[in-house]
Amino acid sequence: MGIKQLIAIVRRERHIALDSMCFIYYFEAHARYGPLVKTIIEQSITRDIALYTSTVTLAETMVESSLIEKEGSRIFYKE
Repeated sequence: MGIKQLIAIVRRERHIALDSMCFIYYFEAHARYGPLVKTIIEQSITRDIALYTSTVTLAETMVESSLIEKEGSRIFYKE
């Protein structure tokens, strides 16, 4: 899916739920998925779309990077 297709989908929505992977891709500037998540966030601001997440998502994304890097799990988050 490209940016233009994603924008078309996002513009039809009023509410979008984001999981922890979206935030991880965004904060780590993931080459493939980071721009897609950035587009969702930008569209939510300019088009008044409500974004939702959970406290579990917040906990997962706020984990210390040293824990994320243990035993190759960082590769899992990157792919």
